[in-house]
Amino acid sequence: MSVSTLFFNYVFSALNATVADILSQLTTLQSDADSVLAGINGILDRTYDSEMQTVNEELQNVQTVSSLAMSAQYNVTSHKNTSVDLNRTALGAEGSLMRSNQAFDEMKLRINTVTNLTNQALVLINQTKVC
Repeated sequence: MSVSTLFFNYVFSALNATVADILSQLTTLQSDADSVLAGINGILDRTYDSEMQTVNEELQNVQTVSSLAMSAQYNVTSHKNTSVDLNRTALGAEGSLMRSNQAFDEMKLRINTVTNLTNQALVLINQTKVC
């Protein structure tokens, strides 16, 4: 075999190894990106379900308060009792509101985490495209 044929075979083998390595890395990056996206979808699903549950609980609380207010009697004794009940309910609603605000603050943190993960996934995807 001539030197040029040997050189060509060497270069071709090296190029095949490089292409195989690039394909392996791209496959790994795709797998990593798929894993990150699956994690993001899981977080979004859990966040949505948990927030919907909170909304439903708050709706039930509001309906309970509305029922109490509509069924209140207008004599002095029942008015006094209703006022006491409504004050308790208002305090409970205030506590629920405070807990809801805390939950929304925590949700903001989770959204920021999801955004960061999404940005990281986009970087990986863009890097994969460049490769």
